[in-house]
Amino acid sequence: MDLFANGNQLLKLFVEFLGVGQSHQTVEPERWRRVEADFGPSIYADLLYLLTRKEFTRDEARSHWYQLLDHQHTLARAVGREVGFQVALCDYFTNVHPLPGNLVVVELSFLLEKERTSLLDGLTGLYNRRYLDRVLDKEIELARRFGQTFAVLLIHVDQLREYHQLHGRDNAERVLSIVADLVLRQSRIFDQTFRYDEDDIVMLLPNTDRDKAFIAAGRHLNNVSGHPFPGLETISSGTLTVTIGLVVYPEEADKKTELLRHAALAVDRGRRQGGGQVVF
Repeated sequence: MDLFANGNQLLKLFVEFLGVGQSHQTVEPERWRRVEADFGPSIYADLLYLLTRKEFTRDEARSHWYQLLDHQHTLARAVGREVGFQVALCDYFTNVHPLPGNLVVVELSFLLEKERTSLLDGLTGLYNRRYLDRVLDKEIELARRFGQTFAVLLIHVDQLREYHQLHGRDNAERVLSIVADLVLRQSRIFDQTFRYDEDDIVMLLPNTDRDKAFIAAGRHLNNVSGHPFPGLETISSGTLTVTIGLVVYPEEADKKTELLRHAALAVDRGRRQGGGQVVF
């Protein structure tokens, strides 16, 4: 199994969690019950494989996961301080439920470096386009399984090419990085954001209907247009805006290529109408 092969956002979130202070804090079971409701019970097998390179059935993994969370609390009480999650995991699978063969716990530094090099865009820090293809497949699968909707936002920075001509590539890339940061700051924890093209960003909004997606898109639209980017006085419009194409699965498209194509068509229509708007 390849690292992050199932394209599950949860894996990245958990790696990020482990990477903060080596996770010297307990992981609350209620948090994972909420996550399971969104992503399905297979998440535990994915996580345990990511951390131990051991394969479990879905039910085995779920049982181990919650016993592992309880074990972390038990160890913390015994030693009178917080115990890192990896320490609890090693002790659990060594002393509580020993696994056949040698236990391998993947180093956090390896996971984080693997994530940085294979999943992320070097300029913006967003996920890259290759990872988008994998995540979209998984999102469609989950939405079909649980009867949910999700939305795709294609965010196009309208004046970025003009800005590039006037101020050069480095400054234009800096503007795109600022836009990416503005989008991330206004996103929910499970929204997923990708560098799609030279001046395009794609967002996936899980378990989101048309009305909620429109509200989210409007928030991003206003947040970017109200930001004081440097050098705005030199471009023809005097401001920097985004045009956002919005498509909802499955009511407007139910295939990966169609979702992205419809979003691009919506952006093209919005740009012909002057840009700076959300278009279905």
